[in-house]
Amino acid sequence: RSSDLQLAQVREWRNARLGQKNSEEHRKKISEAHKGKAISEETLPSEMEKIGIYIDARAELMREGYLPIGMDHFTLLSDSLASAYHAKKLTRNFQGYAVAKAEDMLGFGITAIGFFNQTLFQNTKEIELYHTLLANGQLPTSKGFILSQEDRLRRWVIQSLMCYFEVDKRQFLKIFDSDFDLHFADERNDLDLFVKEGFIENGTQTLYATPLGRLFIRLIASVFDAYLEKGRYSRVV
Repeated sequence: RSSDLQLAQVREWRNARLGQKNSEEHRKKISEAHKGKAISEETLPSEMEKIGIYIDARAELMREGYLPIGMDHFTLLSDSLASAYHAKKLTRNFQGYAVAKAEDMLGFGITAIGFFNQTLFQNTKEIELYHTLLANGQLPTSKGFILSQEDRLRRWVIQSLMCYFEVDKRQFLKIFDSDFDLHFADERNDLDLFVKEGFIENGTQTLYATPLGRLFIRLIASVFDAYLEKGRYSRVV
């Protein structure tokens, strides 16, 4: 398998940081890239095969001394990301995982996304318009979105799950002055299902993913995404 060859390269190169793409979105991108080429979509791995590849690769990386952090990422224990993970100082942005918590980001280039003062901005996707606006001294922003208080607290929960596989309910109360269980009462049925499946433990002070649940952390975090279509988060592998 090509994944076995990639793991062999990992052992040889000993990269400090690695990322695995294991999402439906990534599979679609691969399929689109191969349209009209020698590789047909039928030769791509199925959903179950992808799960098997991911689990095998994850186990091999851990045997090689890599620490699984956040979602689909691995790092050597000597790397600063590992230290940030253990110290609860890891963060996630559009570029992936980072040590320094720099929330404000400027996006350069067409379609680039920026984040400033709790507001998301995206540049135009048309390159001619992009250059024209810049030449006229205007920002090439095509759309923006101001985060509400609800957006901010849900973003914090999702970040916590994707960075640390857990949510500290006491910290949530301290930051947002809101009881976690009461605030997310509507999500309780989904959370109870994950408890039943052995994906999470939902205690009075902490919600955390089990070792099995860590493999599906994207699915668990999507429960708190208010903009995701109901039922859509079942497809995450």
